Amino acid sequence: MFFALVCANAGSLLIRSGLQSEIWMLIYGATALWCLHDWGRTKGAFWMHAVVFLPPLYAILSTFWSIAPMQTAWSGVQFLMTTIIAVRIAMSIDPKRALVVAGGVYAVGISLSLLNVATGFMAPVWEHNGALLGIYTQKNMMGKAAVMGGLILVGLARLYRIPLLPVVIYIGLFAVVRMAMSAGALMTYLLVPALFFLAMVSRRSAQVRAVWIIFPLLALTLVGLAYVGSGGSPITALLEFTGKSPTLTGRTVIWQFGLESFREHPLLGVGFKAYWAVDSFAIRYIHATIEDGLFWFHNIYIEMLVGGGILGAAIMALVIVRFLRQALRWIVRSGSVVAILWGMILLVSLFAGLSDNVTFTLHGLNHVLIVMGYVFATRALREQL
Repeated sequence: MFFALVCANAGSLLIRSGLQSEIWMLIYGATALWCLHDWGRTKGAFWMHAVVFLPPLYAILSTFWSIAPMQTAWSGVQFLMTTIIAVRIAMSIDPKRALVVAGGVYAVGISLSLLNVATGFMAPVWEHNGALLGIYTQKNMMGKAAVMGGLILVGLARLYRIPLLPVVIYIGLFAVVRMAMSAGALMTYLLVPALFFLAMVSRRSAQVRAVWIIFPLLALTLVGLAYVGSGGSPITALLEFTGKSPTLTGRTVIWQFGLESFREHPLLGVGFKAYWAVDSFAIRYIHATIEDGLFWFHNIYIEMLVGGGILGAAIMALVIVRFLRQALRWIVRSGSVVAILWGMILLVSLFAGLSDNVTFTLHGLNHVLIVMGYVFATRALREQL
């Protein structure tokens, strides 16, 4: 029940309640009491998975050189609490059950959105693309719910060996992704079929699984490099093919401002979440021409470069490599659909970070899930020794 509440609040399912902040305070308090109640075991788990705490601790440390210290300090604490919540939940739940809970919450959000489209039982929310008829108040919220929900539901259908249902779910959810009009959601939606491929080799030997995991990644990389080397842009080609703006709805403009800030503060950055808290020409221009009230770069990697500089980016890279290594080892050693699904959640989340702030941030459901996946992988690998 507690994990379901975290999923619903972090996944924006409860956004129309207007109580998200109050619910987070409730979750914070419950987590603190939970940790203190079983401090010995909790402390051991925190130490064992210490790597996941490096980004939020660095975010808090950046308060000392931040251009907006109060904003950095409070955002860093929230980032740390989000990570603590993820680790504590993963300590107390089975990875398969966690998938069922997360998939169920996503399914509720998707179902209510489709029901609202059909019946109009809730007033639409108006945003850049017109009336948003789902229960979410922003197109990226709906898009992320469709992609992550679709991924988990497809995986669960495959796990429980329900014939044809994975394909039906994947095709059916395209309507939700299309309705969201989110470029980021569309791009990550195209990654989900990799789950079918990986599931096909799940019963092979460890050596075969290792080869079949590496081969498609290498092939995709080579194709992308060849396309770029010939003067093309795969992202631009995809967006033009699907009728979306090659600027990713203004994202590339925002990224240029972010990279300019990084060039001015390359080593340590301006402080976690501080860039958007200080009035500047860049902020006024972005709010006037791209999106009023925007407070992130729609890119977790640029976000870290701006807020944490080279040192912050190096810490983030270290954590990502560690996450990927554990996920791959779990998949190769066990070959289970559960391991593959958690690995796919990590892959999709990291890819989604190219166009949205979904991981390595405060109160992000994707961040909660990838931290939980790391804890699950570490535990599974230790049990296999």
